[in-house]
Amino acid sequence: MKKKLFIFRCMLFLAFLTSGSYAQEDGIKIIEVNGKFHLMIDGVDTYIKGVGGTNRLDIAAANGANAFRTWGGNVERAKRDLAMAKELNMYVMQGIGLPKDSAQYNNEDFKTRTKTSVKALAEALNDEPNLLVWGIGNEIEHGTANTPAAWKFVNDLALLIKSIDRRHLVSTVISHNAKALDLIAEYAQDSNRTNE
Repeated sequence: MKKKLFIFRCMLFLAFLTSGSYAQEDGIKIIEVNGKFHLMIDGVDTYIKGVGGTNRLDIAAANGANAFRTWGGNVERAKRDLAMAKELNMYVMQGIGLPKDSAQYNNEDFKTRTKTSVKALAEALNDEPNLLVWGIGNEIEHGTANTPAAWKFVNDLALLIKSIDRRHLVSTVISHNAKALDLIAEYAQDSNRTNE
């Protein structure tokens, strides 16, 4: 359980790096106070203690977890997960599954289909109070997808989500990988701009 909590905290740290800030008081934003970063949810300083997946969330919540992540799913599945989160007073990192195969990021049909499904998710969930952050991809750098084309597409999806959803953070999930961080900084830099 400790390993999963640590991994989730690392993912949220990356979300902080790619979130930007929001002009409104309500919503979710990251602020810096005296050199420390704080997650603000509707103006309330919130500390996230999260787990991965949806199994036995009742036990996780009873032991202090206040968030969980998913690795993807359609609108119907995401709404079920958010209903479960609401019932347990938890937040959700809604995953958007992406392949680890670099060839897919040069496939226009794949990119169009993915954008269509992500747009539908963002439109359906943009007002959900238990949604915390969008997680675009999961360690895509472990396959052959640690490429400029893949990270440009992650950036395109981040911009698409932000064009619809001004309330929630947008992030990606990587393992400890310096090259991936460099590529994100170069090719997914728009994901850290505000929606003002």
